[in-house]
Parts: sequence; C-alpha cells; structure tokens
Amino acid sequence: MKFARTNWKTVTVNALALATLGVWLGAARAARRSGRSLSWLDDARKAGDDECPALSVIVPACNEAAVIEPAMRSLLAIDYPHLEIIAVNDRSTDDTGIILERLANDHTSPVTALNVCTVKTLPPGWLGKNHALATGAAASRGEFLLFTDADVVFRPDALRRAAAAALDRKADHLVVAPGVILTGFWERLLVCYFAVMFSLRCRTWEIDDPDKPDSYIGIGAFNMVRRSAYDAIGGHERLRLEVADDLKLGKLLKQAGFRQLYVLGGDPVKVRWVEGLSGFVNGLTKNFFAGLEYEWTTVIGVTLFIGVAHILPAPGLFWGTRFSRLCCAGAMAAMMVAVTPPRRPESPVGTRWPDELSTQQRALQGAWERTARTPWALFALCFPLAAGVWLYTMWRSAVLTEKRGGVEWRGTFYRLEDLKKGVV
Repeated sequence: MKFARTNWKTVTVNALALATLGVWLGAARAARRSGRSLSWLDDARKAGDDECPALSVIVPACNEAAVIEPAMRSLLAIDYPHLEIIAVNDRSTDDTGIILERLANDHTSPVTALNVCTVKTLPPGWLGKNHALATGAAASRGEFLLFTDADVVFRPDALRRAAAAALDRKADHLVVAPGVILTGFWERLLVCYFAVMFSLRCRTWEIDDPDKPDSYIGIGAFNMVRRSAYDAIGGHERLRLEVADDLKLGKLLKQAGFRQLYVLGGDPVKVRWVEGLSGFVNGLTKNFFAGLEYEWTTVIGVTLFIGVAHILPAPGLFWGTRFSRLCCAGAMAAMMVAVTPPRRPESPVGTRWPDELSTQQRALQGAWERTARTPWALFALCFPLAAGVWLYTMWRSAVLTEKRGGVEWRGTFYRLEDLKKGVV
C-alpha cells in the first residue's frame, strides 16, 4: 500500500496564508471594538465656569520658531477660566525665545496667563524634552496639567470639553488623539498604517479598564494629568531618559491604578505631524528602536510578523494555491475593515475657528476638512507598501542607533547605554 507524499511547500503556503487571514480578522474585530468604545471630544459637553478645574498647559519648545506662533495663539484664544500657559524655551538657538517673549508681552487677559521659562543648560542624566516638561510642571499651579507639543493647534472650546470629559468620567489621565492634518499619498498611507498599529499595540478598547494594566496610552500632543496622580508616580523624574516619554507616562499612571480615558480629538485638537515620506522616516528613526526597548530580538520578531501578516497578502493574491489565494483575499478585505476609522461627528454649531485667529490657523482648518474626507479604506490596498516602509524605518533606527552608540535629538547626543538604563 502506497501513501501519498506530503507536499510540505503547499502545506506551508496554506498555513501562512491562513495565519495571515486570522491576524487580520482579529485586527478587524479589535478595530470594531475600539470604534464602539471610543468617543470624540466633540461629544463631550462644555464645562461651566464654576466647574472648570485650574489648568496648567505646559509646552516644551526647542527650536520651534517655524511652528510655535500659530499653536501659542490658539492657546491664548482658548475660552477657559483659570488657565495658565507655561512655555518652556529649551535651549533654543533660533527665534523661539523671541517669539514667546513677544507673545507674553503682548498678551493681556484677566483669565489666561502666559509664562515663559528658559532652560539654558541641560542637567546630566536627562533628555531635553523630559527636563523641559519637568521644569514646566514644577513652575505650574494647576489642579490638572496638560502636556502638549509646540505645534498643536486648539479650537477655543477644546479645553472646556476636555475638562468635562475628565470630570464626568472621573479620569486621572485624559489622552486625546489629535486630528492629523495630512497632504499627499505618503502622509495619508503611513499615518493610517501607524494609527492601526498604535491602536492594536495599546489595545485602545481596554484603556479605561482598571483590570487591564498592560493596556495603556499616552500621546505627546495631549496628555492631561491630575496633579495628584502626576506627583504620586514621581512625575517626569521617573522618565528622565525615556525617549517614549508620552506613552510611558501613561504606563506609569495606569499601572499605579489611576484611571485613564482616551478620546479622539478630530477638529478641536489638530497637528501637522509628518511631512511626506522623508518626514515619516526621519521622524521615527529617532525613537523607533527606543519603542522596542532597544531589543534586537524584538526587531527580528516584528520583522517576521509584519513580513508574513502585512506584506504576504499582496503577492499572495497572485501566487500559491487556490486556498492560499482566497485566504489572502480575505486578509485584504479584513484590512479595509480594520483601517476604516469611526465616523467623525460634525462640529457643533458655534465651535468653528473664529475669524480673529491667524491665516495659518484657518489654512490648517481647511487642510483638516480635506483630510476628514479621505476614503481611508482604500489605503488598505497599499498596506503592504506601508509595511515595507515601516520595516525599513525600524531597521534604520536600530542600525543607526547601534552604529552611533546613541541618539542625537535636537542637537544633543544621548548615549545608548544611558538610554537603556532609562527604559521604563
């Protein structure tokens, strides 16, 4: 009696294709769960004057002259009582300090204060941004602290809605994902891919579950923290050399038992995050290896996973067995489901940008409205291409960090051995 020989090549191809389909079905299910669990900042009510907690907005700025004025003007135009804005000029060599001082001198308001702190030297054992955030926090007086970046633009009602969301949900840490202003194919594709990967990494549908300490989040554009919680975890002192300081702040807070809330910003909070393909690659080269905690085994594991789950489906549509091609087609369809974001609500009446804001801010509003109409699901068809860029950026980050023995960030070099000690 003869037995048919097993065709291991066919078995392997079918198994890989089936695994790929399983990965994307799981991702699509997770994306739907995340979409059902998340809310938009526009859904929150606007807190009244008597319930708005004292709020300190801390803005670190190192050589941000090209972008900081529209961002600061949007903060100065915010409708919020008891608002303190602390801009930290962190060793800037451009006109950042001059712009901040001019805005501070020109600004007069009985409810909003703009204070400028200047850092002239960086103490040993600190990353510049983390030290600037700690400096701003030490100078602040608010019941809540909002850590944000120097290029984030706010709508006038954004902080009233954020305060109401935090108070109504009893959150100690409110994270708002900003609306990202995008132009061109590469920006839309790569940011769409990044958003999916980030959501799955953080398991955003479990953020507000106190029994899920490994599901945490933090975003540098909008990390709003109750001061008592911030002090309880040791503040940025615990994050002195942590490159991914925004995410790791969320980790410390969540694992200390403080309640997190994650909402989508959309129109009220916007940022121009990357500029083109080179902007994406160069921007993530600094911190990609850090996000993997400088572990080469993780780099190799991620490479294998992305190669099979994210790149294989495209060629798999045209190569392999009939079964494997069907699995790859199903995986591509599931990708389209996974990347389709929740529907953006229309902005409530009366919350659009006022006419007195700068021309630059109104231009950002127009760019955001064009971005909001992007058919995101179509970019799933190009996800294998985005995955290739992702892998290139990851390996570039790892190789350059090892080759240089560290990371250069905003003109300061940080040694790899010191960065490894600072991982939280």
